[in-house]
Amino acid sequence: MVAVWNATDHDGQVVPNGFYHLVFTQAMTDGSFTVLNRGVYVNPYSQRALVQLTAYPNLLYSAGTVQVTASVEGSPADGKGLVKIHAMNGELVKALDLSNGQGAWDLTNRKGETVASGLYFISLDVMDPTTGAEAHKTVKVVVLR
Repeated sequence: MVAVWNATDHDGQVVPNGFYHLVFTQAMTDGSFTVLNRGVYVNPYSQRALVQLTAYPNLLYSAGTVQVTASVEGSPADGKGLVKIHAMNGELVKALDLSNGQGAWDLTNRKGETVASGLYFISLDVMDPTTGAEAHKTVKVVVLR
């Protein structure tokens, strides 16, 4: 099965960059049906600003801390909630505060609970200081327990 979505809403407007939960339903000739659920990241807007985002290490075994560095047009990205960590299903795990373009993730979620093994997406959403357009960068981190 192949499904195509042009990243527009029911009014034909392009959706903003972000995580979306898609549900596909296929009806069979015998009256049964199959449902497929997927969380996806959609980035329909092109990036104009030079956005840098790094996460180190990007492969962790059992414990540790991920150091995050973020900049826009060569200047440190600062502020609350600029960097968000999502699970593979699109669920927001945690938002990081940045100071002088630096932050750290201690492998816990918003409730302070240790996250499970899996693939996590660390993303930076900012405004281009020159044009005011949205700019985005995502990196991946794998946690193995």
